[in-house]
Amino acid sequence: MNLQQCEGWARRVRHRSWYGDLRDLGRSLRAPRQESSRLLIVGHPDDQPWHLTAHLDMLATFRGIPELRPSLVRGIELPAQRSDAILVVSEQRVPDALLERLDDARSLGATVLGLSTDNPELDSLAHEAVSLDLDRLDLGVAGLVADFELASHMFGVAAAAPDRRLPLSRLRRR
Repeated sequence: MNLQQCEGWARRVRHRSWYGDLRDLGRSLRAPRQESSRLLIVGHPDDQPWHLTAHLDMLATFRGIPELRPSLVRGIELPAQRSDAILVVSEQRVPDALLERLDDARSLGATVLGLSTDNPELDSLAHEAVSLDLDRLDLGVAGLVADFELASHMFGVAAAAPDRRLPLSRLRRR
């Protein structure tokens, strides 16, 4: 899937509620962090989100958004620091050992975000999470199959999309 395809599909589904959820989670990835903080991406030990990590890295460069530049964490050891953001991406349930490491990282001050299909433990641990029900994902686009890979591509596009909301100061003047 190339960037133009993803952006074209994203334009078609941008008014769907699930895409709005992805956009909000993506904005949280871009929230201001300290200069020394990192964006760490971790997944299920048997299914690492290297593809999404590569897409976010490409989008960070292409769009000039350095806060989207990720580091893939393999396995369950999280080298998280106080101001890091950790994005957990998993179609499968996250193992308890990883949940424990995420809880430790959160206790240190890291921000935990989640993108999954059915993971209530992760949802309750994360500061913000999107849990997608792929069977009920309304695409409204012929030829697109609702799967986790497509959702992660849409997430990357949503995370890198320009924030067109008006700044609060401009709203107050109106």
